[in-house]
Amino acid sequence: MTMKIRSKPNLTSYLYILPMLIICGIYLFYSLGFVAYTSLTNWDTGKNMKFIGLENYSDLFTDALFWNALKNTGVYFVFCLFFQISLGMLLAVLVRSKIRGSNIVKSLVFMPYVMSTVIIAAMFRIMMDMNFGDFNAALSFFGIANVNWLGTPHFAMMSLVMVAIFQFTGFHMVLYIGGLSNIPDEIFESGRIDGAGSITMFFRITVPMLLGTIMTSLVFGIIGALKTFDQVFLLTGGGPGNSTELLSSFLYRQFLGNYKGGYASSIGIVMLLIGLVLSIVQIRLYNKNRVEL
Repeated sequence: MTMKIRSKPNLTSYLYILPMLIICGIYLFYSLGFVAYTSLTNWDTGKNMKFIGLENYSDLFTDALFWNALKNTGVYFVFCLFFQISLGMLLAVLVRSKIRGSNIVKSLVFMPYVMSTVIIAAMFRIMMDMNFGDFNAALSFFGIANVNWLGTPHFAMMSLVMVAIFQFTGFHMVLYIGGLSNIPDEIFESGRIDGAGSITMFFRITVPMLLGTIMTSLVFGIIGALKTFDQVFLLTGGGPGNSTELLSSFLYRQFLGNYKGGYASSIGIVMLLIGLVLSIVQIRLYNKNRVEL
């Protein structure tokens, strides 16, 4: 007859994760609950809070400035992600081919990601100066008139996108380098034996095999676009004429500019829901495509 010995749970092991659970409980769950509650009040960043239900959300969805910020965030997200994913994947493929100087290219492209946004913004403000900037100096060399990069609505949003591409393409490149390292070389060798060219193998082998990495890039891009604030604050301040106002800067303006804490909290909750919905859609699309493959 065999005896079953039940091992007692080792409570000591849970003590190692207890500090992190406490920190998460205080700074994550409590903060989220506080923001959700204040979004239902008329909190003006003082001590008085009066419960007003969904009035903040009703005002928010009828606020033209909110829809403008939402539109700008969508435009910023689409253009940034398109170029970051495309350039990141292309650079990862080139680096993986082990061409001469690939390590130098890898370091130079990734370097902006670890640099301070303040430094990058200051650098681009100098280069985009209307009178003495390097961008206009290059345009004048080809006989093109000076452009007010940060003072014209169309070019101001374009400038923000360029700064984001410069800063974060290296991060996406590293993601795709990791994804490419998981693709067996035998698959590419089989494609070459079958007579497939580089372009055919890229679209028929590389892209489908990197589907999971692409979805990861999209999720990071969604989060990055929703929380982008420092670039807007340092380069354009949301102007000119709210043409570069994103949801994050709109929230900041309502909270610290207009002292509408409850209204700003409702913006934060909407941003959270947008991020969750888009991330869930991306994950479900990925799982569906993976099953079909």
